[in-house]
Amino acid sequence: MRNFNYEKWHEEYKQKEFIEVKKYFKEKNIEVLEKLNIQIMDKLYTGYEFDLLDDELMLYYENNITKQNKKLKEKGVTVKEYNELIEKTEQILKDYNL
Repeated sequence: MRNFNYEKWHEEYKQKEFIEVKKYFKEKNIEVLEKLNIQIMDKLYTGYEFDLLDDELMLYYENNITKQNKKLKEKGVTVKEYNELIEKTEQILKDYNL
C-alpha cells in the first residue's frame, strides 16, 4: 500500500459525484424512505453521501427481528418494504464496486 494516496482518495470520496442513486428506487421505494425520514436527492452522489444514506437506512436494522419490526412499525414500514430498500443499496454497492 505504499502507493496509496490518502489525500487523493479522500478528495474523490467527498467530492466526486458519480453514483446515480435515484435510478435504483421506484416511487414506492421513495415513499417508504420518506416514512423513515430519508430523502433521495435528484443528483449524482459522492461515495461519502451514499455512505451517509446507507448509514441512515441501517439505523432501522436490528439483529432481533422483534425489535426491528417494532422500529419499522412505528414508522409505518413493513419488514418487506425495508428489506427491498436494503436490496437496492446492496445492488448500488455491487454496481459501483463500493
